[in-house]
Amino acid sequence: MRVLDVQWHPPHRGLPHWAIDHFPDVNPMKIAVFDTYVTRPDGRLMHFDILVPDASRAQEQVLAFGRKYLAARGLPAHQLSAEECRFCHMEIAPEPVVEEIDREGFAIIELANCE
Repeated sequence: MRVLDVQWHPPHRGLPHWAIDHFPDVNPMKIAVFDTYVTRPDGRLMHFDILVPDASRAQEQVLAFGRKYLAARGLPAHQLSAEECRFCHMEIAPEPVVEEIDREGFAIIELANCE
């Protein structure tokens, strides 16, 4: 699993919805963005987004992806629940996000205290 190093400024970045009609060769992926906050063992608040295809946005599946990410970072994954991980918005994914979702089933954008 890779953590994406992309500039993420939801919801207005990526391919705008109006562009889909004007550029028929583009095959956009509609994704759901889940805003996630987890308190680390050192007390700092982690903030990251979990990005999943629109069709895969069942809460338990998203939480499983978040737990996989936390475990890969060596952090306790059991504490992630719907309280810490909430649906935020829909977006058209930029190409690096599409590639990561095609590879892993989800993507992570690290926002704060994720080192």
